[in-house]
Amino acid sequence: MNQTANYQLSQWESTDRILMADFNSDNAKIDAALKGLADRTGIQQLYHLELTEPYSSRILYVPLEDVEWSKWNRLHIYAAPALPEGTTYFNAFFNNTSTYTLQTQMGEALYMTIQSLRGEAPFIHGMFWSDEGCSLFGFPILTFARLESLALVSPTVDTFDPGTVVTVWGEP
Repeated sequence: MNQTANYQLSQWESTDRILMADFNSDNAKIDAALKGLADRTGIQQLYHLELTEPYSSRILYVPLEDVEWSKWNRLHIYAAPALPEGTTYFNAFFNNTSTYTLQTQMGEALYMTIQSLRGEAPFIHGMFWSDEGCSLFGFPILTFARLESLALVSPTVDTFDPGTVVTVWGEP
């Protein structure tokens, strides 16, 4: 059996006998490499959701209340809501209030980076990108310590379809 150059992962040929031990060994190597990368970059996945069935609500909540905010300077949020045909935009509400709202035209996905300003003005600000472009935002009253949830809100339909994905990472 051949092996890859960098991590010596199994590369079977049609005549090789495939063993469960080889798969387990490869997975252990991949897991260790990914852990090493996460340790070096410091970015850690804090939340992940992928819908496999329809979610019958116009609001999809992303809980953030258990995040240990003192560990993170930035949050990275990827949201790709699968909404029914004809839906042209969705909103992202922080802390379940329209006071802290981002609105984006529908595209494939929305990506946000939220930065905590330390010191005299510890409010959050950031930038979000979608297929339609990018925009800066800031909420002068909302701090990381007060950030409890993100809600994706569809103002026109009452369901999120299978394939909806939301992932949140923290960066020190």
